[in-house]
Amino acid sequence: EDTNGNGVQDAGEEGIAGVDVVVTDVDGNPTTVTTDANGDWTATDIPVGDATVDVDETTLPADITDTLTTTGSDPETVTVVEGTNTTTDDGYAPEPCPDATDTDGDGLTDCEEITGIDDPNTPEDPNTYGPGPF
Repeated sequence: EDTNGNGVQDAGEEGIAGVDVVVTDVDGNPTTVTTDANGDWTATDIPVGDATVDVDETTLPADITDTLTTTGSDPETVTVVEGTNTTTDDGYAPEPCPDATDTDGDGLTDCEEITGIDDPNTPEDPNTYGPGPF
């Protein structure tokens, strides 16, 4: 995940598993690979020359969006050189919440602040949420 929002996955930022990446070689032949548990992927037997790398955004988790507005592109053109590894580091991060006001008074500015949006990453704390016995 591109936690700093700079458009690329930097060292220390976790990858996203289960995302399809389509590599189209110089001859126009597509190869689809899927990211592993670390967000890494490998396409083999790609001929020398220019190739495009396209992240299939329909396979991203629902709350993830690209951060490529600042750096990078999708699809990205890379040059495959014989005997070398070519890498790309695309940036994707959780979508920001549309409201940053702590309206429920729990000390967190989270997506639950907006009616109809449930943020599964917000901890449940019965001492903070709503009236009732504790």
